[in-house]
Amino acid sequence: MATDNCGNTSTCKFTVTIFETEPPVAHCKGDSIILDSTGNYILNVNDINNGSTDNCGIKSMKLNRYNYGCDDIPSRKVILTVTDSTGLSDTCEANLIVQDISKPTLICKNINITLPSSKTKTLKADSVILLAKDNCGIISKVMTPTVFDCKSPKVSTVTVTVKDVAGNMSTCTATVTITNTADSDCDGVWDVCDVCPGGDDKVDNDNDGKPDCKFPPIFAKVKSTWKCGTNPNKVYIAEIGADGKCTTKCVRYTDYINAPQPNQSLGPCKTCPEGFVRNIDPNNPIIGDEYNNPAHKSDENGNSAEFPFKIVPNPNYGVFDIIFESEIEEGSLQIFNLLGEEVWMYKIDKPTDHINMNSNEFKQKTAGVYRVVLKNKSSKTIQTLLIMR
Repeated sequence: MATDNCGNTSTCKFTVTIFETEPPVAHCKGDSIILDSTGNYILNVNDINNGSTDNCGIKSMKLNRYNYGCDDIPSRKVILTVTDSTGLSDTCEANLIVQDISKPTLICKNINITLPSSKTKTLKADSVILLAKDNCGIISKVMTPTVFDCKSPKVSTVTVTVKDVAGNMSTCTATVTITNTADSDCDGVWDVCDVCPGGDDKVDNDNDGKPDCKFPPIFAKVKSTWKCGTNPNKVYIAEIGADGKCTTKCVRYTDYINAPQPNQSLGPCKTCPEGFVRNIDPNNPIIGDEYNNPAHKSDENGNSAEFPFKIVPNPNYGVFDIIFESEIEEGSLQIFNLLGEEVWMYKIDKPTDHINMNSNEFKQKTAGVYRVVLKNKSSKTIQTLLIMR
């Protein structure tokens, strides 16, 4: 409105347009997040905003992404956009560290295996894993040991380690039990691993690392109890017949060396006492002729029976005593050679606690390994006798 000197007035109108030309100032901060058990995380604006400002006030703040997961490990760039009431905006960028600290869930299971004819079995970690899962996924599974063969124990403990994409690891253990460990010839070697079925794979008199039964040494290095003559040189051999039975034969050393047969091996048949089969199991007693103190006892049903005795001394040079732990009133004492032939027998018909023995009374008066069998109507005890020269 305008007024002159005489008091006259006039008015007019006009429009004033106000412009906001100063945009917001966006401020970001870096952050570190930890994925949850499902491998996810929802980001919040306040996790990134670091005091953004505007002269007329901020209308909105938005992130370019809110949902993050395993694919974002180890880091992502996050953009914050700040907008004021007039639509002016500013952006800033922050570095988001994405972490997965959850270890995989891992549960192992015990398994049984059988060695194949190749005598070696290789397992994978999945063979003993009952459950393996992780929020971001497992990238590796490692088990040790993985190879099982004739040198492995019957029961082995294996360790499994799994690792996820973030490097988190979990471990568990399991037992691997080899089930086909029957040792029908009682030589301490499982049947599946026998180089000489029916023979003694444990003997290596020439120390070449190979069983003498399959890789014969020179005659001088042959085990003394495997010799059955020295003029000419003779040795025992184990021969497996078509019926699968082992028969011990005495042959010339040179004849065997020059023409060994596939079904023959050096040394006498290695048999289990009275038909017992040795199954190497820590939960069951081992029965074998090398375990002869105390004596192995069984009744007619295969149950344990108290009928013990000792051979003193053993080994010996042909003169020894059979000493009973308690007085025996009746029974029989038999001695067999490795051919299964009875070389001596004594009937016990009156109370006694010991018997004096001399190998000169045997039908076969030679050094070697013999079976001593003590039995009565209800029980039987077997031991091994070694006579030297």
